[in-house]
Amino acid sequence: LPTEAWQPTFIGRLMLRRMDPASSKHARSTQVNRPAPRVRADVLARFVDSMRQVLDLAERAEGHDLNHEMFTAPFAGKIRLNLGDGFAIIVVHARRHLAQIEATIPLVL
Repeated sequence: LPTEAWQPTFIGRLMLRRMDPASSKHARSTQVNRPAPRVRADVLARFVDSMRQVLDLAERAEGHDLNHEMFTAPFAGKIRLNLGDGFAIIVVHARRHLAQIEATIPLVL
């Protein structure tokens, strides 16, 4: 089992800062990744399903080296990130979308 704490790559750190909902300098999505103008009725179910898939991947990644196992970013073919970057980016990206939803539709509890 790896004993090193996860350390983001340089690019991973930059991406995490730009995606952070508290950041004043947000990253813009590429044209390919922009959502359709209409809202799909199943968007919440799809979001929950994708988060379940991430949880499954995280469980399967247990014991893997988050610092040294690398992958090519699917949105930019020349960028390499470590496994920890990938998980952190998914979490921060989800938080960003949740913050956007809360800003658009105040939640009543």
